[in-house]
Amino acid sequence: MSITPLSAVEQVLRSASQALSLKVIAGMADIDEGDTSKALRQLAQAGQIELIPGGRNGNRYSWLQTPSATLNMDAVHIHVEDKTEATQVVPEPPNDGPFPVLTTEQTEQLCIVRVPKRKPRVVTGLHRASAAALAAVRNGAPRADVFILQPAGSAKRGALWQPTSQS
Repeated sequence: MSITPLSAVEQVLRSASQALSLKVIAGMADIDEGDTSKALRQLAQAGQIELIPGGRNGNRYSWLQTPSATLNMDAVHIHVEDKTEATQVVPEPPNDGPFPVLTTEQTEQLCIVRVPKRKPRVVTGLHRASAAALAAVRNGAPRADVFILQPAGSAKRGALWQPTSQS
């Protein structure tokens, strides 16, 4: 079984202790830069990595502590009625590590991750916000603060203010 560029990039980023540039990731994963950039794009769309812009060597990338973008599959043997053996692939549940299981209300909250010398970042879900804050600290930030945003009201045309009803 051959390893895909996506899983190779994922392994390199998971094992890295600091943020890495595109060239370093491509060299460590032993794939070309085009495939590396495609894999990084897929991981970014899945919310698995953090992009740290700028610098001498270009953008740097680090792994967020969230469930894997590639599903870990385990083969499970099931006996069928005619006594032949069939194999069914069942996805392994993600291990969230130090984060508790959150309710749907908590996962839909808007949060701001504030890191010194970086722009504030708006993230949906407390789990992703805390993972982004931990990644920023691992990558050298002195601290990272997470704030939960709650709506206070809405401004309507005609200079009307309507407070949000709290239930």
